[in-house]
Parts: sequence; structure tokens; C-alpha cells
Amino acid sequence: MKRFLLVVCAVFLIGLLAPPAFADNGIQVDNESLDINFPHNMTFSLAATAPADITKAELVVRFPGVTQRLKPDFTPNQQLKTSVIWDLADSFANKGGYMPPGVSGTYTWVIEDATGNKTETPPQTFFLADERFPFQVAEDDALAIHWYGASKEVGQRVFDTARNFLGTLRQELGVGAQDRTQIWLYNELQDFRSATPSERDWTGGSSYFNYRVILLADSPEDEDALAGIRHELTHQTLSDIFGGGLGESSLPLWMNEGFAVYNGEANRQRPPIYFQNALNDAVAVDQLPTLKSLASNFATDSQAAYLSYAMSYSVVRFMIDEFGMDKFKQVLGEFKNGMATDEGLEKVYGVNTLGLENLWRKSLGLQERDASQAGFATPQAQPTFALSSAETPVPQGQATATPQSISKVDTPAPASATTVPQNTNASNSGGATTGLCGGLGGVVLAMFGVYGWRKRRKPTQL
Repeated sequence: MKRFLLVVCAVFLIGLLAPPAFADNGIQVDNESLDINFPHNMTFSLAATAPADITKAELVVRFPGVTQRLKPDFTPNQQLKTSVIWDLADSFANKGGYMPPGVSGTYTWVIEDATGNKTETPPQTFFLADERFPFQVAEDDALAIHWYGASKEVGQRVFDTARNFLGTLRQELGVGAQDRTQIWLYNELQDFRSATPSERDWTGGSSYFNYRVILLADSPEDEDALAGIRHELTHQTLSDIFGGGLGESSLPLWMNEGFAVYNGEANRQRPPIYFQNALNDAVAVDQLPTLKSLASNFATDSQAAYLSYAMSYSVVRFMIDEFGMDKFKQVLGEFKNGMATDEGLEKVYGVNTLGLENLWRKSLGLQERDASQAGFATPQAQPTFALSSAETPVPQGQATATPQSISKVDTPAPASATTVPQNTNASNSGGATTGLCGGLGGVVLAMFGVYGWRKRRKPTQL
């Protein structure tokens, strides 16, 4: 027995004195961790040991459509302890880049030593949550609603209404099952602004179509909440139809936004009065933009933006009321297949953009325009989606102006990313799209849509 104990002790001591055991490739990962501090940063930490100096450590972070590689600063050593800080507040993606809450991703470490040994850690999955607020969630496979500041019953009621709308819209447009869309409702505008980068003062919503994430500055108890949700889910559904990115560039902005406004109101009734007023005033003096001028950009001035949305909504409602939803669905299909706007409209409705505009004008008692009056108005830049390349910085969302509701005079509209004044043709960031911003490499990998959602209770402020 005494001899047996001596052998055990000897083995134990040898184990204490022995060098660390290495993997087959000679590199041992001692520890890896992730600390998320939304909306500021994410800290990825690594500890590793190798038989020779570790000369390379690279963090590879992957989100849907985006891969970014970051390298920590360190001095070559056999024992490595280092970290990489992903700056969530970095609007230019130099040190990471903004990501909205609700995004899931993976990360791995690639490590190499001086003798050529190399290892890559297994992918670790993480979920970016905003833990500053006591969010509750109601969800199923298609939709998740996150909220705080209201009871579970209120949140569930909002979820049920939104889920029913989404199911009806998908059935109506022939869209099958999709990955889950997440909607985060911020009770206060200042809470929302603290969760998004550099939003304009009037912006009250942001949509990140590529990540299927929507942020809104609305309490579930606010009447605007469901209007905003329906509006943004319409954009997300159009993004699903067109595949996001540049594929949505074939859908004119006025149709994208007009259909979203059309769906925003309960039972597709009249939108907010300030949209109706903007359109009524312009019709009274026949000071309306041309429909073609609304194909890719909306004005950023608040009153002009109201009119852009109001006219878009009114034209879309005219199309659906006069010709039916089936034809509207058909023309979406033609655009998806690559037809130009005029070509698609002529095939389905028998008229081009000018012809459709004149049919709509006639319904309002206005004179027709001739071809010389139907050109493009001087557009104002309105960023709606960002482009990014695969192994480079993550694209950032930019706020775009897009009033929530629009109206026809007596009737009641990225494709991906858009902005709706506080309350897409490409999916942007983040959703309606108005302009393109080229990212590194010019390859569309993530589209963001940002919407300014206008609060009805504050109709004078955009």
C-alpha cells in the first residue's frame, strides 16, 4: 500500500511539473469568452498556449451576409492573452460596426505559431440583446415582439394582431414561410435613440432587413405601435419577395412606400390626417410631384416628404381599388422578374408610369400631364441602404425620411430599407429605399432600412 501511494504521488508531481498538453497541432486554447455591452461594444477575449511563440491571432465574426476579421495587437509569446473590442457605436465599421439588438452571430479564433502550427476554434454562437431594459417577448417561428413598460397581456395582444396581419399579407402576396422577424418596441423615444447610431431627430424607427430586425420608438400601448409594425412588416415582406439588396431596385420607391402606408392603418382605412392634408393642399393648387420623380428618392424636407408619402399611398390605393389586388400582385411579380417599371406597368395595366399617373390624376379631377411634364424632379439624396463586402467592415444603417401614412384625397403604399418619419427599394439599414451608398467592394451583403416613424400626437414635428 505504501509503495502504491508513492507511485500515485510521483505521478501527481510529474503532472504538476509537466508542460501543458497541446492539441494535435501544438496549440492549446485555454479560454475564450465574449462580454456584450450593448449599445457600446462587444469584447472578445482569448487565452492560448503554444510550444512556440504565437505570431498570429485573428477573430472571425460572422453575421448573416457579413464576415469581418479583426486582429488584436499583441507581442508574440508562447502564452497569449488578448482581446478584441467590437465597437458597436462605430458608424464607419472601422472597428466592428453597429449591429441592432436581435442579431445572432458566430465567432471563431484563428491562431498560428512561429513553427506553422495553426488551429481554429469551434464556432461560438451569440445573441445581441439590449439588456438595459426589462424586455418581455411573445414569439413563434415567424415573429417575435419584444417590449417593456406594459403588461404581458398587452404585449401578447400586439403580437397576436401583428402575427395575424403578417400571415394574411404573406398569403395575399403568395409569400411562404420565412425566418423569424424580430420587432423591438422602445417605450420612449430617447430609449430608441440610445439603441441606434446617429439617427436624425425625427427618426422613430429603424429596420435592418438583412437581419430581419425592426426597432420602433413605440410602447405597445401606443396606438402608433401597430401602425408602425404593419408598415415595417410590409417592407420586410416585400424584401422577402425581391430577395433584398439590389434585387429590390426594380421596385419603384413610390410603390414600396405607398403599399407600406396602405397596410399601416387598421383595415387599410384612411391614414393620419396630416398626410391627407398635405395631399389635399397640393391637389387644390395642382402642385404635385411627378410619379416618376418618386421612383428612387423622396425629399428629406418634412413637408415635402409628407406629400411624397401621401401621393405614393394615394396612387397605390387607386391601383388596388380600381384594378384589384391580383393585378398589384402580378405587377410585383413582373418587377421581381426584372422588368423595368414602365414595361411592367404596361404589361399588367396597359399604361406606363405617366399613363398610370394620369389615370390617378383624372380620378382626382386634375388635368392630365404630357410627356414633357413627367420627367424626374431633381432628387435629394436619401440614404436607404448600405453595401458591404464579404471580408470587410460591416455596413451601417442610415436613417431615411419616410412619413408613416399617406393618403389619396377622398380615399385612402430594400425594396428593402427605408426610413419613415417618426411615428424601401432596397433593404437597408438596415428597409424603403431611396438611395444607394456603396460599401467596400460594392458587393451587397447586408442591407439596412431605417425608418422615421412620425408620431400622430405630434403632427407638427417630423
